[in-house]
Formats: sequence, structure tokens, C-alpha cells
Amino acid sequence: MNPHKTILLAVVLLAITAPLALAQGTYTQIDVPGASYTGCGGVDTAGDIVGAYGDSNGNVYGFLLSGGTYTTIVYPGSTNTTLSGINDLGKIVGNSNASANGFLYDVQAQTFTAVTCPNASETFPYAINNAGTIAGTIGYQGFFYGFELVGTRCSHIAPRVQMKYL
Repeated sequence: MNPHKTILLAVVLLAITAPLALAQGTYTQIDVPGASYTGCGGVDTAGDIVGAYGDSNGNVYGFLLSGGTYTTIVYPGSTNTTLSGINDLGKIVGNSNASANGFLYDVQAQTFTAVTCPNASETFPYAINNAGTIAGTIGYQGFFYGFELVGTRCSHIAPRVQMKYL
């Protein structure tokens, strides 16, 4: 295709789609009061949001925003807790620097349970559905794999990717 036609086509497509992209939905800024930054990880169907925020000392804390109220959630002994997923039953998954494994947090009971896959060197849960199935990544023999944890059965669900540390 002629370079001029390619550029013209790109401009026309951009002009057509830009108003559609700008018209979609509304946006709400999420800022934990007093935090140096706030990052969101997951949302349930009621609109409750989980994520993490940092303080000026470099510590990272998990948060739950529910009904306009922020609640800080910190894994015991951790200076870095990140929450990444929540289901409609008040179950939250996340990670901390106090453990090589992720965790499941029960909002109602206010308890933490380790999330581990057998033989994995690291477990990082990212999402949980209403049936309690947890998905994320694991480190195993120098590679990262996607996983699905149903009850106590952990299955690989993605091809392996070699771990590289900077």
C-alpha cells in the first residue's frame, strides 16, 4: 500500500474511533488519604476495590475500598503487602515480602491463609472467582507458569517463561 494512503487510513480510523473511546464510562480517582501513590488491583461486582498504596518511607500496604471507606490490610510481619483480586464473598488474594507464597485474606474472619502450589518456589495469586478458584503465576525450576488452584489441586494453565532477574 502507498505510504500516503496508509497514513490517511490511520488518521481516518483515529478520527472515527477517538470519540467512541472518550465517550465510554465514567472515571473515579482512587487515592488513599496520605499515600504517596495508590494502585488498584481488583474490583468485585459491588464496586469494592482492592490494591496497594505506599508511604513516604517506602512501605507498601494493601487496601480495601468499600462503601467509600478505606481499610488497610497488612500481611503479618510484612513491609510490602499488595492485594490483587477480590470476589463477591469477601475473599481477597495478594502477595507480601514476608513470604515466598501469596495469601488468601477473608474479610469477614480477618484471617490470612497461605496460597501455595506444590513444588513451586514462589506463588503469586492475582485473581479469585466466586467459586474460590485462584489464578496467578508460580515459579518452578527457573520458569514462571500460569496456575489455577481449585481447592488443593494446582494446575499449570500457561506455557513456561524463563525467569530473568535484573
